[in-house]
Amino acid sequence: MQGNRYGAGAYLIALAGWPVVLFALVVLLRRGPRSVLDLWVAVVMCVQVLEIALSATLNGGRFDLGFYSGRIFGLLAVSFVLLVLLIENSRLYAKLIAGQARLRRLSSADPLTGIASRRAFDEALEQEWRRAMRNRATLALLMIDVDGFKSFNDTYGHVAGDGCLRMVAHALAISGSRAGDVLARYGGDEFAILLPETDLPAASALGRRLCKGVREMAVPNAGSSGVGYVTISVGAACVTPLRGRSPMRPTMLVEAADHALYAAKAAGRNRVAELAIQAGSWPPRGSKHAAVGKHGNGQDRGHSQNVVRHYAWGTSDDGTHDVTHPW
Repeated sequence: MQGNRYGAGAYLIALAGWPVVLFALVVLLRRGPRSVLDLWVAVVMCVQVLEIALSATLNGGRFDLGFYSGRIFGLLAVSFVLLVLLIENSRLYAKLIAGQARLRRLSSADPLTGIASRRAFDEALEQEWRRAMRNRATLALLMIDVDGFKSFNDTYGHVAGDGCLRMVAHALAISGSRAGDVLARYGGDEFAILLPETDLPAASALGRRLCKGVREMAVPNAGSSGVGYVTISVGAACVTPLRGRSPMRPTMLVEAADHALYAAKAAGRNRVAELAIQAGSWPPRGSKHAAVGKHGNGQDRGHSQNVVRHYAWGTSDDGTHDVTHPW
């Protein structure tokens, strides 16, 4: 500085910074902007080049036109950087939230059938169990199995088996599911329908409609015994969850419905079997909490009894058969 005037050194410093910024700007433009942030960095570099040019040509001393112009453009450049960082971070955060929502949708839907997945079913079961406990309401569950599905796969192939599962899922979805019911693929050729605030007769009636709907699709199944078409067996169970020190857990409803399902299959398939859980009588003593997938026959005859009622098709009477298990 020479008084209030800049000396030759100040001009040399300003002119030396110009090629550096200009070179960085050219490199960025030749590489091509990869994001919105790159574009705004290029804008800031242009402002810096203009600031240096103003400083070199108009800034003859302190507090003149070049002095104020350079400060204004420098402030604008910093403001642009901060603004761009805020905008870009907001966009990235919005993309992250959208991606997480998409992952949740993918994890909650079965990729083959498009209905709810096992994970979504487990979450819904926990939620509905707590709601039924608060409201002292009934909670019913239908466990559904495609009859003779292994032989169907062996006869027609796995691609046809996948198509069969999709058709069964579609038939289950259109055969009476209400708003609030949860239809899910439980695993393999098994499906489950969670029915909040539904008693056992209503759940059993829905199961019979589902059996009829699947049977009326008339999908050939050479491996099916007797019918010749794809059919399903349904196990229905119902419970009113209790508060306090009750040992009842959501898995008990699944275990009971699974027992009813295997009772239906053991009785001839293509039918509904229902089982109402009574407080203190489930799971049966002597069993390891009646593991899912096993059909226990109950060994403790001192326990209160649960009745499994079968609803079969094509019988001469009303189609009901009572089988009492000493559980």
